[in-house]
Formats: sequence, structure tokens, C-alpha cells
Amino acid sequence: MLLILVFFLGGCTTLKPIDVDAVTLRERIRSNEAIKTGDTIRAITLDGVAHLLFITAVNDRAIIGHPPGARRDVTETELPIDDIVLVEVSRLSSDNPRRFANGTAIGAGIGVAVGLIIVAISFP
Repeated sequence: MLLILVFFLGGCTTLKPIDVDAVTLRERIRSNEAIKTGDTIRAITLDGVAHLLFITAVNDRAIIGHPPGARRDVTETELPIDDIVLVEVSRLSSDNPRRFANGTAIGAGIGVAVGLIIVAISFP
């Protein structure tokens, strides 16, 4: 529980849409400007289907990845770039390292306090 609390309070993730037309979006994907290996994305394709993927590779034709938390060797998906009309990218926010450090410290402090309370209640 402590680890989960620190994880959620420590790292700020953002889901940020790439707000350009579909043609420009595809160009930015191919140039590795919009999406990088290690990103988690939500991509909407021409058929209206939303795909949530952890990116393992990007090439001239496709984005390759798997659903977050899924085994890569079982669920690898290749999403053709020409089918993509909208992308939102989720990244760990590194814009403010102080916010990240403060969030981690606060999360750890709260986790320790909760742990001490649980121990105090369990062993009166």
C-alpha cells in the first residue's frame, strides 16, 4: 500500500493531446517528434476505435506497442500510422523536478504515518 501511495503522489503524469490535423500528426509521429519509445498513448483510428498502448517502437509505417501492464510477447500490437487521426500522450511530467521530489516526499511521509497508525492499532 505504501508503494502504491508513493507512486501516485510522487509522479505527475499527464495525458496531453497532440493538437494538430491528421496529416501533420502522422508526419510528427514518423519523425519521432510526437511519440517516443516508452510513452503510453491513446490513439484513435479512422474506424473510431481507441487504442491504449505502451510504445516499444516507432517506424515509418507503424507504432508498435502493447497495452500497459500486458506481456509484450503475447499482446504486441502494430498500429499503422496512416490509420491514426488523434493521439494523446501520457508521460511522467519532468517539467518540474521539485514538484516530483516534493510529491514523493509527501507520499512517503503519509505512507509512513498510515503504517505507524496501523501498527499502533494492531499492537496496543
